[in-house]
Amino acid sequence: TVLTAEDLFGPVLAHQPCEGSPQCEGCQRLSFDAQCRAVARGCPRLRRLDLREAQWYRFADHQASLAALFSACRELREVWVCPLAEVSLAAFESLCLCEKLTELHIEAGTRMSTIDETGKDLRSQHSGLYYCPTPISAAGMLLLARRCSSLVVLQLDSCDPTDDFARTISENLCRLRHLGLGEGPSDLTDAGALHLRACTNLTGLDLGGHYQLSDGTITTLVSQLTALEFLDVTDLDGLRDSALIAIGQLRRLHTLRIGDERGYGGDQWGFTDVGLTAVAVGCPALRILTFKGFDAASTTQTARHAVTAAPLFALAAHNSGVLEQLAWECEGPLAEALGALLQRCQRLMHLKLSSCDDCDDGALRVVGAHGKSLITLDASFTAVTGDGVISLVQGLPGLRGLDASYCDEVDEDDAQACEAVLVARGGSFGTIGREFGHPHWKGR
Repeated sequence: TVLTAEDLFGPVLAHQPCEGSPQCEGCQRLSFDAQCRAVARGCPRLRRLDLREAQWYRFADHQASLAALFSACRELREVWVCPLAEVSLAAFESLCLCEKLTELHIEAGTRMSTIDETGKDLRSQHSGLYYCPTPISAAGMLLLARRCSSLVVLQLDSCDPTDDFARTISENLCRLRHLGLGEGPSDLTDAGALHLRACTNLTGLDLGGHYQLSDGTITTLVSQLTALEFLDVTDLDGLRDSALIAIGQLRRLHTLRIGDERGYGGDQWGFTDVGLTAVAVGCPALRILTFKGFDAASTTQTARHAVTAAPLFALAAHNSGVLEQLAWECEGPLAEALGALLQRCQRLMHLKLSSCDDCDDGALRVVGAHGKSLITLDASFTAVTGDGVISLVQGLPGLRGLDASYCDEVDEDDAQACEAVLVARGGSFGTIGREFGHPHWKGR
Protein backbone atom coordinates (compact mmCIF):
# COMPACT_ATOMS: atom_id res chain seq x y z
CA THR A 1 0.00 0.00 0.00
CA VAL A 2 3.06 2.29 0.18
CA LEU A 3 5.72 3.00 -2.45
CA THR A 4 8.66 5.35 -2.11
CA ALA A 5 10.99 6.75 -4.76
CA GLU A 6 13.53 4.10 -3.84
CA ASP A 7 10.98 1.34 -4.40
CA LEU A 8 9.81 2.68 -7.73
CA PHE A 9 13.00 4.16 -9.13
CA GLY A 10 15.64 1.98 -7.49
CA PRO A 11 15.55 -0.64 -10.25
CA VAL A 12 15.74 2.15 -12.82
CA LEU A 13 18.81 3.80 -11.34
CA ALA A 14 20.46 0.40 -10.79
CA HIS A 15 19.55 -0.79 -14.29
CA GLN A 16 22.42 -2.51 -16.10
CA PRO A 17 22.87 -0.70 -19.43
CA CYS A 18 22.95 -2.61 -22.67
CA GLU A 19 26.29 -3.83 -23.98
CA GLY A 20 26.35 -1.22 -26.70
CA SER A 21 26.55 1.81 -24.41
CA PRO A 22 27.50 2.36 -20.76
CA GLN A 23 24.98 5.24 -20.54
CA CYS A 24 21.92 3.79 -22.19
CA GLU A 25 19.16 6.35 -21.54
CA GLY A 26 16.85 4.35 -23.78
CA CYS A 27 17.10 1.38 -21.45
CA GLN A 28 16.48 3.61 -18.48
CA ARG A 29 13.37 5.05 -20.09
CA LEU A 30 12.07 1.60 -20.97
CA SER A 31 12.70 0.42 -17.43
CA PHE A 32 10.91 3.41 -15.95
CA ASP A 33 7.85 2.99 -18.16
CA ALA A 34 7.83 -0.71 -17.39
CA GLN A 35 7.95 0.08 -13.67
CA CYS A 36 4.96 2.37 -13.97
CA ARG A 37 2.98 -0.20 -15.93
CA ALA A 38 3.87 -2.91 -13.43
CA VAL A 39 2.71 -0.80 -10.51
CA ALA A 40 -0.47 0.16 -12.38
CA ARG A 41 -1.24 -3.51 -13.01
CA GLY A 42 -0.13 -4.98 -9.72
CA CYS A 43 -0.86 -2.32 -7.10
CA PRO A 44 -4.45 -1.15 -7.60
CA ARG A 45 -4.79 -0.65 -3.84
CA LEU A 46 -1.72 1.59 -3.52
CA ARG A 47 -2.48 4.26 -0.93
CA ARG A 48 0.73 6.29 -0.53
CA LEU A 49 3.19 7.24 -3.26
CA ASP A 50 6.32 9.21 -2.31
CA LEU A 51 8.46 10.38 -5.23
CA ARG A 52 10.27 13.27 -3.56
CA GLU A 53 13.74 11.82 -4.02
CA ALA A 54 13.18 10.81 -7.63
CA GLN A 55 15.48 12.49 -10.12
CA TRP A 56 12.70 13.91 -12.21
CA TYR A 57 14.92 15.54 -14.77
CA ARG A 58 15.64 12.05 -16.11
CA PHE A 59 11.97 11.24 -16.48
CA ALA A 60 10.50 14.38 -18.02
CA ASP A 61 9.25 12.39 -21.01
CA HIS A 62 7.28 9.86 -18.99
CA GLN A 63 4.29 11.74 -17.72
CA ALA A 64 2.01 9.56 -19.82
CA SER A 65 3.21 6.59 -17.77
CA LEU A 66 2.57 8.50 -14.57
CA ALA A 67 -0.90 9.38 -15.83
CA ALA A 68 -1.55 5.67 -16.40
CA LEU A 69 -0.27 4.93 -12.91
CA PHE A 70 -2.58 7.50 -11.32
CA SER A 71 -5.52 6.26 -13.40
CA ALA A 72 -5.06 2.69 -12.21
CA CYS A 73 -4.40 3.44 -8.54
CA ARG A 74 -7.73 4.94 -7.56
CA GLU A 75 -7.18 4.12 -3.86
CA LEU A 76 -4.35 6.66 -3.50
CA ARG A 77 -4.68 8.75 -0.36
CA GLU A 78 -1.33 10.50 -0.24
CA VAL A 79 1.03 11.62 -3.02
CA TRP A 80 4.38 13.41 -2.72
CA VAL A 81 6.26 14.59 -5.81
CA CYS A 82 9.10 17.03 -6.48
CA PRO A 83 8.93 17.83 -10.20
CA LEU A 84 11.59 19.76 -12.07
CA ALA A 85 9.30 20.36 -15.03
CA GLU A 86 5.66 21.31 -15.36
CA VAL A 87 3.33 18.48 -14.51
CA SER A 88 1.17 17.81 -17.55
CA LEU A 89 -2.55 18.42 -17.45
CA ALA A 90 -3.09 14.79 -18.47
CA ALA A 91 -1.26 13.62 -15.36
CA PHE A 92 -3.37 15.98 -13.25
CA GLU A 93 -6.59 14.78 -14.84
CA SER A 94 -5.64 11.22 -13.92
CA LEU A 95 -4.62 12.21 -10.41
CA CYS A 96 -7.95 13.93 -9.92
CA LEU A 97 -9.68 10.59 -10.56
CA CYS A 98 -8.38 9.49 -7.17
CA GLU A 99 -11.46 10.55 -5.25
CA LYS A 100 -10.06 9.37 -1.93
CA LEU A 101 -6.94 11.55 -2.18
CA THR A 102 -6.50 13.41 1.09
CA GLU A 103 -2.90 14.68 0.88
CA LEU A 104 -1.08 16.13 -2.10
CA HIS A 105 2.38 17.66 -1.77
CA ILE A 106 3.99 19.08 -4.90
CA GLU A 107 7.32 20.44 -3.79
CA ALA A 108 9.48 22.86 -5.70
CA GLY A 109 12.98 21.85 -6.64
CA THR A 110 14.21 24.74 -4.53
CA ARG A 111 12.78 23.02 -1.46
CA MET A 112 15.41 20.30 -1.82
CA SER A 113 18.43 20.82 0.42
CA THR A 114 21.60 21.23 -1.63
CA ILE A 115 23.51 19.48 1.16
CA ASP A 116 22.86 15.80 1.75
CA GLU A 117 23.29 13.90 5.03
CA THR A 118 27.01 13.37 4.42
CA GLY A 119 27.64 17.04 3.76
CA LYS A 120 28.04 16.50 0.01
CA ASP A 121 26.94 19.42 -2.13
CA LEU A 122 24.34 18.11 -4.59
CA ARG A 123 24.59 21.21 -6.77
CA SER A 124 27.87 19.94 -8.18
CA GLN A 125 25.99 16.96 -9.62
CA HIS A 126 22.82 18.62 -10.86
CA SER A 127 23.75 22.23 -11.56
CA GLY A 128 20.79 24.29 -12.68
CA LEU A 129 18.24 21.55 -12.04
CA TYR A 130 16.76 22.81 -8.77
CA TYR A 131 14.36 25.45 -9.98
CA CYS A 132 10.95 24.87 -11.47
CA PRO A 133 9.03 28.17 -11.36
CA THR A 134 5.59 26.85 -12.32
CA PRO A 135 5.26 23.07 -11.92
CA ILE A 136 1.47 23.33 -12.16
CA SER A 137 -0.55 25.20 -14.74
CA ALA A 138 -3.50 27.37 -13.78
CA ALA A 139 -5.83 24.87 -15.45
CA GLY A 140 -4.31 22.04 -13.45
CA MET A 141 -4.74 23.88 -10.16
CA LEU A 142 -8.39 24.67 -10.88
CA LEU A 143 -9.03 21.07 -11.86
CA LEU A 144 -7.49 19.95 -8.61
CA ALA A 145 -9.58 22.32 -6.48
CA ARG A 146 -12.80 21.34 -8.24
CA ARG A 147 -12.44 17.56 -8.24
CA CYS A 148 -10.40 16.57 -5.18
CA SER A 149 -12.92 17.55 -2.55
CA SER A 150 -11.52 15.04 -0.03
CA LEU A 151 -8.20 16.87 0.27
CA VAL A 152 -7.10 17.56 3.83
CA VAL A 153 -3.51 18.64 3.05
CA LEU A 154 -2.57 20.58 -0.08
CA GLN A 155 1.00 21.85 -0.40
CA LEU A 156 1.87 23.46 -3.75
CA ASP A 157 5.30 25.05 -3.97
CA SER A 158 6.39 27.49 -6.66
CA CYS A 159 2.90 27.50 -8.09
CA ASP A 160 1.19 30.62 -9.40
CA PRO A 161 -2.17 30.68 -7.62
CA THR A 162 -4.85 33.01 -8.92
CA ASP A 163 -7.83 34.64 -7.24
CA ASP A 164 -10.09 32.11 -8.99
CA PHE A 165 -8.07 29.25 -7.53
CA ALA A 166 -8.34 30.68 -4.00
CA ARG A 167 -12.09 31.15 -4.42
CA THR A 168 -12.51 27.58 -5.70
CA ILE A 169 -10.56 26.23 -2.73
CA SER A 170 -12.80 28.10 -0.31
CA GLU A 171 -15.93 26.73 -2.02
CA ASN A 172 -14.95 23.10 -2.66
CA LEU A 173 -12.26 21.99 -0.21
CA CYS A 174 -14.26 22.19 2.99
CA ARG A 175 -12.18 19.51 4.73
CA LEU A 176 -8.85 21.25 4.10
CA ARG A 177 -6.66 21.56 7.18
CA HIS A 178 -3.34 22.61 5.64
CA LEU A 179 -2.85 24.85 2.61
CA GLY A 180 0.59 25.67 1.27
CA LEU A 181 0.98 28.18 -1.54
CA GLY A 182 4.57 29.07 -0.76
CA GLU A 183 7.42 30.24 -2.96
CA GLY A 184 5.48 33.15 -4.49
CA PRO A 185 5.17 35.77 -5.84
CA SER A 186 2.06 35.18 -7.94
CA ASP A 187 -1.04 36.82 -9.37
CA LEU A 188 -2.90 36.29 -6.12
CA THR A 189 -4.33 39.59 -4.91
CA ASP A 190 -5.62 40.69 -1.53
CA ALA A 191 -9.19 40.15 -2.73
CA GLY A 192 -8.40 36.59 -3.77
CA ALA A 193 -6.48 35.72 -0.61
CA LEU A 194 -9.39 36.91 1.52
CA HIS A 195 -11.50 34.05 0.12
CA LEU A 196 -9.36 31.75 2.28
CA ARG A 197 -10.94 33.10 5.46
CA ALA A 198 -13.84 30.76 4.70
CA CYS A 199 -11.50 27.77 5.25
CA THR A 200 -12.10 27.78 8.98
CA ASN A 201 -10.75 24.24 9.48
CA LEU A 202 -7.25 25.30 8.48
CA THR A 203 -4.54 24.54 11.01
CA GLY A 204 -1.67 25.26 8.62
CA LEU A 205 -1.23 28.14 6.12
CA ASP A 206 1.84 28.89 4.00
CA LEU A 207 1.76 32.16 2.06
CA GLY A 208 5.52 32.67 2.07
CA GLY A 209 6.89 34.74 -0.77
CA HIS A 210 3.63 36.40 -1.79
CA TYR A 211 5.05 39.84 -1.07
CA GLN A 212 2.14 41.59 -2.78
CA LEU A 213 -0.26 40.69 0.04
CA SER A 214 -0.99 43.51 2.47
CA ASP A 215 -0.86 43.69 6.23
CA GLY A 216 -4.65 44.09 6.35
CA THR A 217 -5.18 40.83 4.46
CA ILE A 218 -2.93 38.86 6.82
CA THR A 219 -4.56 40.48 9.83
CA THR A 220 -8.04 39.53 8.58
CA LEU A 221 -7.03 35.97 7.75
CA VAL A 222 -5.38 35.16 11.08
CA SER A 223 -8.19 36.87 12.99
CA GLN A 224 -10.70 34.45 11.45
CA LEU A 225 -8.56 31.33 11.09
CA THR A 226 -8.23 30.91 14.83
CA ALA A 227 -7.23 27.22 14.70
CA LEU A 228 -3.90 27.93 12.97
CA GLU A 229 -0.92 26.02 14.33
CA PHE A 230 1.50 26.60 11.42
CA LEU A 231 1.96 29.95 9.64
CA ASP A 232 4.52 31.03 7.06
CA VAL A 233 4.35 34.70 6.04
CA THR A 234 7.99 35.19 5.08
CA ASP A 235 8.92 37.85 2.55
CA LEU A 236 5.67 39.81 2.89
CA ASP A 237 6.87 43.37 2.56
CA GLY A 238 3.61 44.81 3.85
CA LEU A 239 3.66 43.00 7.20
CA ARG A 240 3.16 45.41 10.11
CA ASP A 241 2.82 45.21 13.88
CA SER A 242 -0.97 44.98 13.52
CA ALA A 243 -0.63 41.62 11.76
CA LEU A 244 1.86 40.32 14.31
CA ILE A 245 -0.43 41.40 17.15
CA ALA A 246 -3.24 39.42 15.49
CA ILE A 247 -0.89 36.44 15.11
CA GLY A 248 -0.20 36.77 18.83
CA GLN A 249 -3.80 35.73 19.48
CA LEU A 250 -3.18 32.25 18.02
CA ARG A 251 -2.66 30.35 21.26
CA ARG A 252 -2.10 27.00 19.53
CA LEU A 253 0.48 28.28 17.04
CA HIS A 254 3.57 26.04 17.09
CA THR A 255 5.43 27.24 13.95
CA LEU A 256 5.86 30.82 12.74
CA ARG A 257 8.09 32.00 9.91
CA ILE A 258 8.50 35.70 9.18
CA GLY A 259 11.16 37.98 7.72
CA ASP A 260 13.34 37.84 4.64
CA GLU A 261 13.83 34.08 4.48
CA ARG A 262 14.08 33.60 0.73
CA GLY A 263 16.04 36.76 0.06
CA TYR A 264 13.56 38.35 -2.32
CA GLY A 265 14.95 41.63 -1.07
CA GLY A 266 12.14 43.91 0.02
CA ASP A 267 13.41 47.13 1.53
CA GLN A 268 10.65 48.02 4.00
CA TRP A 269 9.86 46.23 7.24
CA GLY A 270 6.93 47.83 9.00
CA PHE A 271 6.94 45.65 12.12
CA THR A 272 9.00 46.32 15.22
CA ASP A 273 9.89 44.76 18.56
CA VAL A 274 6.31 45.57 19.62
CA GLY A 275 4.81 43.10 17.16
CA LEU A 276 7.42 40.42 17.80
CA THR A 277 6.92 40.75 21.56
CA ALA A 278 3.16 40.31 21.08
CA VAL A 279 3.88 37.01 19.31
CA ALA A 280 6.28 35.89 22.04
CA VAL A 281 3.75 36.67 24.78
CA GLY A 282 0.64 35.36 23.05
CA CYS A 283 1.95 32.13 21.51
CA PRO A 284 3.28 29.99 24.39
CA ALA A 285 3.21 26.78 22.32
CA LEU A 286 5.79 27.96 19.76
CA ARG A 287 8.21 25.18 18.84
CA ILE A 288 9.66 26.79 15.71
CA LEU A 289 10.21 30.53 15.32
CA THR A 290 12.27 31.91 12.47
CA PHE A 291 12.92 35.57 11.85
CA LYS A 292 15.61 36.68 9.44
CA GLY A 293 16.37 40.28 8.65
CA PHE A 294 17.85 41.62 5.47
CA ASP A 295 20.92 40.19 3.83
CA ALA A 296 23.67 42.70 4.39
CA ALA A 297 24.72 42.22 0.78
CA SER A 298 21.31 43.10 -0.62
CA THR A 299 20.35 46.22 1.29
CA THR A 300 21.83 49.18 3.12
CA GLN A 301 22.19 49.40 6.88
CA THR A 302 19.73 52.29 7.02
CA ALA A 303 17.03 50.32 5.20
CA ARG A 304 17.50 47.29 7.43
CA HIS A 305 14.80 46.79 10.02
CA ALA A 306 16.07 47.44 13.55
CA VAL A 307 14.95 44.40 15.54
CA THR A 308 16.65 43.93 18.92
CA ALA A 309 16.93 41.02 21.34
CA ALA A 310 14.18 42.44 23.57
CA PRO A 311 11.45 40.06 22.26
CA LEU A 312 13.67 37.13 23.31
CA PHE A 313 13.17 38.14 26.96
CA ALA A 314 9.39 37.90 26.39
CA LEU A 315 9.87 34.54 24.67
CA ALA A 316 11.89 33.31 27.65
CA ALA A 317 9.20 34.47 30.09
CA HIS A 318 6.14 33.14 28.25
CA ASN A 319 7.16 30.12 26.17
CA SER A 320 6.06 26.83 27.69
CA GLY A 321 9.61 25.53 27.39
CA VAL A 322 8.79 23.70 24.16
CA LEU A 323 10.85 25.83 21.73
CA GLU A 324 12.96 23.56 19.52
CA GLN A 325 14.13 25.79 16.65
CA LEU A 326 14.94 29.49 16.70
CA ALA A 327 16.37 31.65 13.92
CA TRP A 328 16.88 35.25 14.98
CA GLU A 329 18.70 38.24 13.50
CA CYS A 330 18.95 41.39 15.55
CA GLU A 331 20.99 44.44 16.41
CA GLY A 332 22.38 45.40 19.80
CA PRO A 333 23.15 43.37 22.96
CA LEU A 334 22.33 39.68 22.65
CA ALA A 335 24.03 37.60 25.33
CA GLU A 336 21.74 38.35 28.31
CA ALA A 337 18.52 37.67 26.38
CA LEU A 338 20.05 34.53 24.89
CA GLY A 339 21.00 33.26 28.33
CA ALA A 340 17.48 33.80 29.68
CA LEU A 341 15.99 32.00 26.68
CA LEU A 342 18.32 29.00 26.84
CA GLN A 343 17.68 28.54 30.55
CA ARG A 344 13.93 28.55 29.96
CA CYS A 345 13.78 26.54 26.73
CA GLN A 346 15.89 23.49 27.46
CA ARG A 347 14.55 21.59 24.45
CA LEU A 348 16.10 24.05 22.00
CA MET A 349 17.98 21.94 19.44
CA HIS A 350 18.58 24.27 16.49
CA LEU A 351 19.72 27.87 16.92
CA LYS A 352 20.50 30.29 14.11
CA LEU A 353 22.11 33.64 14.95
CA SER A 354 23.53 34.43 11.53
CA SER A 355 24.32 38.15 11.01
CA CYS A 356 23.45 39.15 14.60
CA ASP A 357 25.57 42.24 15.29
CA ASP A 358 26.41 41.26 18.87
CA CYS A 359 27.03 37.56 18.37
CA ASP A 360 30.63 37.21 19.59
CA ASP A 361 32.62 34.92 21.87
CA GLY A 362 30.69 36.28 24.85
CA ALA A 363 27.46 35.05 23.28
CA LEU A 364 29.12 31.69 22.53
CA ARG A 365 30.10 31.34 26.18
CA VAL A 366 26.44 31.81 27.12
CA VAL A 367 25.44 29.20 24.56
CA GLY A 368 28.08 26.82 25.90
CA ALA A 369 26.88 27.30 29.48
CA HIS A 370 23.16 26.90 28.91
CA GLY A 371 22.61 25.33 25.47
CA LYS A 372 23.19 21.73 26.46
CA SER A 373 20.40 20.47 24.20
CA LEU A 374 21.75 22.16 21.05
CA ILE A 375 22.39 19.98 18.03
CA THR A 376 23.14 22.72 15.48
CA LEU A 377 24.26 26.34 15.70
CA ASP A 378 24.54 28.83 12.83
CA ALA A 379 26.84 31.71 13.76
CA SER A 380 27.82 32.71 10.22
CA PHE A 381 28.49 36.37 9.38
CA THR A 382 29.21 37.20 13.04
CA ALA A 383 32.13 38.35 15.20
CA VAL A 384 32.95 34.96 16.76
CA THR A 385 36.58 33.88 16.77
CA GLY A 386 38.39 30.61 16.19
CA ASP A 387 39.08 30.16 19.91
CA GLY A 388 35.40 30.78 20.64
CA VAL A 389 34.05 28.16 18.23
CA ILE A 390 36.66 25.54 19.21
CA SER A 391 35.81 26.03 22.90
CA LEU A 392 32.09 25.75 22.11
CA VAL A 393 32.47 22.54 20.12
CA GLN A 394 34.57 20.95 22.86
CA GLY A 395 32.16 22.08 25.59
CA LEU A 396 28.93 20.88 23.97
CA PRO A 397 29.21 17.12 23.37
CA GLY A 398 25.76 17.02 21.76
CA LEU A 399 26.58 19.61 19.09
CA ARG A 400 26.77 18.03 15.65
CA GLY A 401 26.49 20.95 13.24
CA LEU A 402 28.21 24.34 13.37
CA ASP A 403 28.31 27.05 10.71
CA ALA A 404 30.87 29.77 11.30
CA SER A 405 31.39 30.71 7.67
CA TYR A 406 32.18 34.30 6.72
CA CYS A 407 33.51 35.02 10.20
CA ASP A 408 36.70 37.07 9.83
CA GLU A 409 38.32 35.67 12.97
CA VAL A 410 37.78 32.00 12.12
CA ASP A 411 40.57 30.71 9.87
CA GLU A 412 41.08 27.42 8.05
CA ASP A 413 42.96 25.81 10.94
CA ASP A 414 40.11 26.66 13.32
CA ALA A 415 37.59 25.23 10.88
CA GLN A 416 39.55 21.99 10.51
CA ALA A 417 39.85 21.60 14.30
CA CYS A 418 36.10 22.00 14.69
CA GLU A 419 35.33 19.76 11.75
CA ALA A 420 37.46 16.92 13.12
CA VAL A 421 35.46 16.89 16.37
CA LEU A 422 32.06 17.24 14.70
CA VAL A 423 32.69 14.60 12.04
CA ALA A 424 33.69 12.16 14.77
CA ARG A 425 30.20 12.72 16.21
CA GLY A 426 28.56 12.10 12.85
CA GLY A 427 28.11 15.81 12.18
CA SER A 428 29.72 18.50 10.05
CA PHE A 429 31.25 21.98 10.07
CA GLY A 430 29.82 24.33 7.46
CA THR A 431 26.47 25.07 5.85
CA ILE A 432 23.52 23.69 7.80
CA GLY A 433 20.81 22.76 5.30
CA ARG A 434 18.18 20.31 6.43
CA GLU A 435 17.83 21.53 10.01
CA PHE A 436 16.60 24.91 8.82
CA GLY A 437 14.89 23.74 5.66
CA HIS A 438 11.18 24.23 5.22
CA PRO A 439 9.45 21.94 7.77
CA HIS A 440 6.31 20.48 6.29
CA TRP A 441 3.20 20.76 8.35
CA LYS A 442 2.60 17.05 8.70
CA GLY A 443 4.13 15.66 11.86
CA ARG A 444 5.56 19.00 12.95
